[in-house]
Amino acid sequence: MAAHGARRLMEMTENAFAVIGIELLAAAQGCDFHAPLASSEALERVRALTRAAVPALDHDRHFHPDMAAAIDLVRSGAVIKTANVALPTVE
Repeated sequence: MAAHGARRLMEMTENAFAVIGIELLAAAQGCDFHAPLASSEALERVRALTRAAVPALDHDRHFHPDMAAAIDLVRSGAVIKTANVALPTVE
């Protein structure tokens, strides 16, 4: 059962990356709508990273490449590294 559980965990991890990547796009777009207001330094760095990979959605276009780029940012760890925040540890 452990092998089956580990295999399912990999699928769940990929789904989590996808959800977080899509949420990242939605958050960046929402922040763009509120310009010139800014968020915290960490979030603005993440938004700049996101916008370097995915331009703002200002016209209809096929969205899959944007989603794939955002998911890759999350999967690579670049979002966490860019935010430069301490993650909690499990003891």
